Amino acid sequence: AFTWNAQDVANNVARFPEERPMLRLVVEDAGEVVGYGRVCEIAPNPRGAFQGEVVVRPEHQRKGVGREIVSLLEAFAHDGGAKCLAFMVYERWPYALDAAKAMGYSPRTCYYQMFIDPQGFDCGPFAGFTERLMGQGYEFKSLSELPTGEATDRAYYETVDASDRDTPYMEFFGWPRYDDYRRMFMNAQRLDRNGTFVAIKDGKIVGVTTVNKGSTD
Repeated sequence: AFTWNAQDVANNVARFPEERPMLRLVVEDAGEVVGYGRVCEIAPNPRGAFQGEVVVRPEHQRKGVGREIVSLLEAFAHDGGAKCLAFMVYERWPYALDAAKAMGYSPRTCYYQMFIDPQGFDCGPFAGFTERLMGQGYEFKSLSELPTGEATDRAYYETVDASDRDTPYMEFFGWPRYDDYRRMFMNAQRLDRNGTFVAIKDGKIVGVTTVNKGSTD
């Protein structure tokens, strides 16, 4: 969805909750990193699920590197008390789903990434929609227009938390506590408060939408 540079990765790891188990490992070939694996429990969840990630450079794929990484991640998750282990598999790598199935994993849900051209997007079908909602008592503001501080951040978090708990499959991933969420997401460099909008009704945040900035290099 967006690109990361080396500093983005370092910042992301630094913000990770210290008390949560996490393993990060690399595979090297002649001093070059050719594979990467990560497994962690980001937040409490009723399924006791851990999340895993595997990346292998194309020229080193189909040689058993990914399978070995997965086996190490599985062992770490087992020792950490995980009840299940979840990975995201992207359809742009057609063989990846077959490889996951061969290692005993089964598909549980699908996520979709959708793209628009912001410069060429036709806003016509939405004309008047915001005005009608404002007529019903809703306000729309960016986070940068609201008072800076914990009260605003907590109200934002509580709305996101309530929405995510109603999202299918989120019971596998859980949701960070407020302090963790604020450190991991709201204080992240890619969060632009000018591009993070909220809907307000009767003085309470009831909806949120965010535009995150990716790296430029």
